[in-house]
Amino acid sequence: MRWCTEVARIGALTALIIRVNILKVLGDEGAMSSQSHSYADTVECLFAEFEGRLPLPLVSAVVHECREQLSCSPETAIPELLERLARQRLKDVPQPVPTLGV
Repeated sequence: MRWCTEVARIGALTALIIRVNILKVLGDEGAMSSQSHSYADTVECLFAEFEGRLPLPLVSAVVHECREQLSCSPETAIPELLERLARQRLKDVPQPVPTLGV
C-alpha cells in the first residue's frame, strides 16, 4: 500500500478512516478494479492534499473521470498519470469567494 506524504501529517488513524470512507465511496467498482489500490491511494492522497477545500465525493468523481480518460494509457503509467491529471483538474475547481460581512 502506497501512503501519501500527507498521511504522515494527518496521522495514521485519520488516514485509516479516510481510506475506509474512500472505499465506501468507490463501492463495488473500487473493490473489483485491478487498479483499486492505486485508485484508492490517489483519491486518499489528493483528498489529504485538498483537505478542507474539496469534499471526498468530488475528489473521487474527478479521479474516476480521469481514470476513464486514461484507459488507453499503458497500465504501468496509469498511477502517475492519474495522480497528475486529477491534481491539475482539482486545482482548476473554482474556490468559493469569501463574502465580506456587511
